[in-house]
Amino acid sequence: QLPKGILNKKSTGVGGTFLAITSKDNYIIAVPTVELIQNKMYQHTGLFGIYSGIKFSAFKNYIKNNTNYKILTTYDSLTKTIKWLTDLNLNAYSDFKLLVDEYHKILNDYSFRDKAINRLLKESLQFDYYTFLSATPINAKFVPKELAAIDYYEIEWKNTTSVKPIRLKTNKPFLKVVKI
Repeated sequence: QLPKGILNKKSTGVGGTFLAITSKDNYIIAVPTVELIQNKMYQHTGLFGIYSGIKFSAFKNYIKNNTNYKILTTYDSLTKTIKWLTDLNLNAYSDFKLLVDEYHKILNDYSFRDKAINRLLKESLQFDYYTFLSATPINAKFVPKELAAIDYYEIEWKNTTSVKPIRLKTNKPFLKVVKI
């Protein structure tokens, strides 16, 4: 189970989002891009993605035909997701856990997505249970004030191998092979 608070997983592709997707709990998974939603929906069944252009009628049908909900939404569409759940007599804040994936994007994208990021932070902290997840966390001195007081966790991996990339100049980059 993902902890409530901020989780620095320190490594990519280790199953953080997978835990939410396969959990018995209802989850809303907020991600920064539509492409990430589409990628997860390609990999897993039983997910519903909410972003620009998705119709309420399709969402209503998903809720009607499922009992365990896994909703992927962009940061920008989290407010719409909460409203749609409310319209269907579900309480997003208490009936769902929230996973904010790639939460370092909160800082990276703020300069051009400030309204979406501010709404994301405001809505996220109203959930009874939330996890902000990243393998590249925000430096403590830059963590938004809204997140400064919540619990922080790090995963300590044992028996890991570090890879040090070496740059090679070539006029045929696609013909090179990576060696580990």
